[in-house]
Amino acid sequence: MDILLQSCALLYLVLITYVFLKQKKANKLENFIYKGILTLTYIELVFDIGYHAAIHYMPGTIFSTVITKFFICASISWAFVFTLYIFALSSPKNSGGELTKETKKYFIEKILLLASIIFIADVIVFLLPLSIEIYPKYIILS
Repeated sequence: MDILLQSCALLYLVLITYVFLKQKKANKLENFIYKGILTLTYIELVFDIGYHAAIHYMPGTIFSTVITKFFICASISWAFVFTLYIFALSSPKNSGGELTKETKKYFIEKILLLASIIFIADVIVFLLPLSIEIYPKYIILS
């Protein structure tokens, strides 16, 4: 199991979270999305540890399949939210300051569109079959 890598990731994530929460922040869109990224990273790390443990200790069970699908959903969600973060940073509508009513409406529409795409992708993950191949040094999900 990659418990050493996951332990290092958890330590790094705790340090990043501490630095982020310690700083004084303005109420900006980037900070709101960054909090979401940090939260999703914790969730993804929990499912990562869970799916490695489930595959190692209970291979071939429905529990290991469900935990693995949750991990895939968390990874997809993280990628989409990170894309939203990049979009928010580079959007010409984002002036870097406090959001106006018009820009809030614009970004809420984009967030709702992204949430619906994430929901559809997660439903597809749960509907499609999952094959788990276990080898001595790695695991293949297909």
